[in-house]
Amino acid sequence: DRARAVRQSHRNQQVRRLYEDFLGEPLSHVAHDLLHTHYHSREPKAEFCLTQLWPEGGHQD
Repeated sequence: DRARAVRQSHRNQQVRRLYEDFLGEPLSHVAHDLLHTHYHSREPKAEFCLTQLWPEGGHQD
């Protein structure tokens, strides 16, 4: 990032053009719908135990 000419998004011409052409203004309804995400906790769930997939433990005789 330090090597970039534009390091702040509000000064980036591409970001400014995106808002001008499509999003309206920062925090607009359109910008919020398209750019904001919502957090959902996703607990990892094991569907299979390793011994179910590899019952012999991987030993080849």
